[in-house]
Amino acid sequence: MIGRRDFIKTSTLATGGLFLGVNLSCKEKPLEQLGPGELHDFNAYLSIDTNGIVQIANPVPEIGQGVRTSLPMLVAEELSVDWKNIKVIQADAGMRYGGYDQRAAGSNSVRIYWKPMRLAGATARELLIMAAANVWEIPRENCFASGGFIHNKSDKRSLGYGALAEKAALLEVPQNVELKKPSDFKLIGKSVSNPDIKGILNGSAVFGQDVRIPNMSYASMEKSEVYGATVKTFDSSAALAIPGVQKVFKVAFHGDIERPFCREGVAVVGDSVWAVLKGRKALKIEWDLGVNIKESTESLHQNCENLVGRKGDSEVKNDGDVYKLLNTSSNKLEATYHLPFIAHVPMETVDCTIDLRDDSCEIWSTSQVPFADLNFLSRFFELPTEKITLHLTRIGGGFGRRLGPDYTIEAAKVAKEIKKPVQYFWTREDDIQFDAYRPFSYHKLMATWNDNGQLTSWLHRQAGTSRYAFRPNVEPYISEFFPNHFPANLTPNFRQEYSLAVSNINRSLIRAPGNNSLAFAVESFTDELAYANNSDPLEFRLNLLRDGNKEFPFDVEEGTVISTQRMKDVLQLAAEKAGWSKKLPNSSGMGIAGYFTFDSYVAHVAEVSVDRHNGILTVHRFTSAVDCGQVLNVDGVKAQTEGAIIDGLSASLFQEVTIFEGKTNENNFNNYMVLRMKDAPKAIDVHIVDNGYPPTGMGEPPYPPVAPALCNAIYAACGIRIRKLPIKNQLKTF
Repeated sequence: MIGRRDFIKTSTLATGGLFLGVNLSCKEKPLEQLGPGELHDFNAYLSIDTNGIVQIANPVPEIGQGVRTSLPMLVAEELSVDWKNIKVIQADAGMRYGGYDQRAAGSNSVRIYWKPMRLAGATARELLIMAAANVWEIPRENCFASGGFIHNKSDKRSLGYGALAEKAALLEVPQNVELKKPSDFKLIGKSVSNPDIKGILNGSAVFGQDVRIPNMSYASMEKSEVYGATVKTFDSSAALAIPGVQKVFKVAFHGDIERPFCREGVAVVGDSVWAVLKGRKALKIEWDLGVNIKESTESLHQNCENLVGRKGDSEVKNDGDVYKLLNTSSNKLEATYHLPFIAHVPMETVDCTIDLRDDSCEIWSTSQVPFADLNFLSRFFELPTEKITLHLTRIGGGFGRRLGPDYTIEAAKVAKEIKKPVQYFWTREDDIQFDAYRPFSYHKLMATWNDNGQLTSWLHRQAGTSRYAFRPNVEPYISEFFPNHFPANLTPNFRQEYSLAVSNINRSLIRAPGNNSLAFAVESFTDELAYANNSDPLEFRLNLLRDGNKEFPFDVEEGTVISTQRMKDVLQLAAEKAGWSKKLPNSSGMGIAGYFTFDSYVAHVAEVSVDRHNGILTVHRFTSAVDCGQVLNVDGVKAQTEGAIIDGLSASLFQEVTIFEGKTNENNFNNYMVLRMKDAPKAIDVHIVDNGYPPTGMGEPPYPPVAPALCNAIYAACGIRIRKLPIKNQLKTF
């Protein structure tokens, strides 16, 4: 067990006040081993100045998920301070701020920092109470904290945190600090204002592309549309003749030539973005297109159709004897579903600003995994990590795109070549054509049931371009299947099979990886089973989950479980709030879907109509129920759900990356659509389950059930079953 003194230390601010250093990862050396000036080695901190203003360092990249609000709320709650007196700053990357835990991925932020950030606030509160008790010469038990003051229970005197901060900094850190009970929360579970909202609205908030440093140049790179292509020759004379263009040079690929971490190309450096873009356009490059010119989505369709038509290459899970039931049962159903490559398209395209000096480096990053980038840059520049400062700006969306190191590697190569400050950027065309896409996949599902309508077997075959296919000694299916997910353990005969569709097209994680494809297949097929049994889709799901609460292991290593009761609760709440049983006009329908992702449960009910004359789809309403355990910021949960619905509708209705002769056909929002206001739901209603469980993931869980809820609603409205995404023009035949 780590002692309190192993990860908390106090100090006095230079201007007076309290500084509290907190080692969130508990991996640094004990405090008693620290020398003078080493306090900065602690990775999260809060400070209280003599005016009572509390400054909190947020350790996690802010990509729009709201961690610059939710994580400081944890400190403010335990500190018992007014939210208006909180100032949030962004922590730099490094072990002092959590190392690998300092990441925006896997809906992990609140789960990781739930206790450590609260402990920081509770410790500061206790120190302030002790300081006030010393001033008044009374027992500590006669004092309590509230609203930024320590109050005397006996005579109603009070002292502000600012007046006590310096005295508190001189006290020994208490060993046993009591965290608040949920019943005592004043901030957690409420809605609070975004501390950055003013800067976002007036344009003063600094995103990656807003960074400006002295003597900075701009750079971008011209690359082949074919993944893995290399430069044969290039002519830079026309580019160099453009005013403002400073330098043109080749940048070699990094990694394997068939699947490089960054592609090969020709970089253009200039004194403005416009000069760089004109320079890129003027380049004349002859490419060696390589082996990937044979890649196409048409061939992937044919391959995956063949693969799911036979037994899978890998057995992921096998309970009972599925094939016996499939061969003997008279009640059976099968269906095949397809999900395409899709791109991340964050609002802000990727960028990185680097100031490389002889013996140090300063970086302004938009990475979701800054510690990984820090370690790569340390190796690449041959500098120890303590000589590299990696700042995190606000980030205009991530969705998994910024987990990849490609643009950081490219920026580093450019910085090393020109030896001066540079901001490296991608255009929107680069963003779509050179992205690492969500894997392409086919899903064939087969099931049987008895005469009472009870599910007796379930087979799920998947074929696709696993994002783990390139990892040595790793089964590719482990990134695309979750063996213990519903309806595993709910039928005695359950089997999952996977076949890898070999492809060198780059792919990676996208919001709720794996789950975003599985949910569409599983929840669409569940809906089809309900209709095949002449059952109401909600009642069919509830019957499948059965009476009472069953908890099944989900991730044995992490000790997580799936609760049937919690899934039933969100399904029933969403249905109730949507008016599931109400009569709808002709050509209108409701669809329901629920899914478990990152320990959270989310159900959506979509209400749509389809015009019988022209097949035009109107999404009227999404009603959502969310169980993410203890909610921190209610507005944050609602915003994440609303955003996931809009994101999910974009993917479901429009988005598809297609490949021909190794090239991505789509290149901007004219042919890779995002949802327009006219296509958005007229209303989104979000309802939160309050059940006292610890907080779980929230950034990704609302996304997977969007597509099946929408497509199930379309079937209810017009009888057309969508088994292939995106929907695009599939309703025109209605």
